[in-house]
Amino acid sequence: MPIKKTKEEKKNLLLIDDETWFLESLKEVLRDAYNVHTASSGREGVQKYLDIRVDLILLDLAMPEMDGIEVLQRIREVNPWIPVIIMTGHSTIERAETAAALGVQGYIKKPFDSEVLNEKIKHLLALRELHLVTAGIPEMIVVDTEDLKESNFIILKYLHNNYHRRISLKELAKESKQSVSNLCRTFKEGTGITVLDYLQNLRITMAKRLIEKTNYSIATVAKLIGMEDESYFSRIFKREVGTSPNRYRKSGHFFV
Repeated sequence: MPIKKTKEEKKNLLLIDDETWFLESLKEVLRDAYNVHTASSGREGVQKYLDIRVDLILLDLAMPEMDGIEVLQRIREVNPWIPVIIMTGHSTIERAETAAALGVQGYIKKPFDSEVLNEKIKHLLALRELHLVTAGIPEMIVVDTEDLKESNFIILKYLHNNYHRRISLKELAKESKQSVSNLCRTFKEGTGITVLDYLQNLRITMAKRLIEKTNYSIATVAKLIGMEDESYFSRIFKREVGTSPNRYRKSGHFFV
């Protein structure tokens, strides 16, 4: 039975499973309540996550070539806050522990009850709403979330969900239902920093995380945080961090 959604904006779900019949049946259950995107392999799932705005992921563990654990590792490198629900009929204690260490917030066994699944999704999305503006905010930025206007809350959520791709002020204004000039003014008043400076600081924070925890090339790191031009990224990184990305990696100071 399809799950219906109220008039509020639909959230975007990404379903990753190698069984196409299962993807289609799950999409049918969720399509009235959410914008549902599907991927029939781990590699396709990672790429789709990088290409589109995603609010929550439903992920199968048992997939060939790139399994759910590797998919989760790849996605967590880019965004440690995205809610993930594991879907599996083959879960083991070892896999569950590995997934838990990577921040999985929920499990659902196949076959599943649509109402139980919907409750899990709604619960995790609600937690994300509360947690997103404080978890992982760049250390150089302090935001008083108690007095945060709803429009700024929306913008912060959007930036944290989409920093890995190109974002325009016009896009943010549309998302928060206000003019560009009003967006810039209210965000600066509420956070003490401009929207573009906040986005840049967020990207540099995530770049540092990727450099610290992966062996990705600097060009790949730049692309993963939404900066296509490696030279531009390196200049910004050096200005903000005080050293180049390559020297930052070689220094190993982040392990201290």
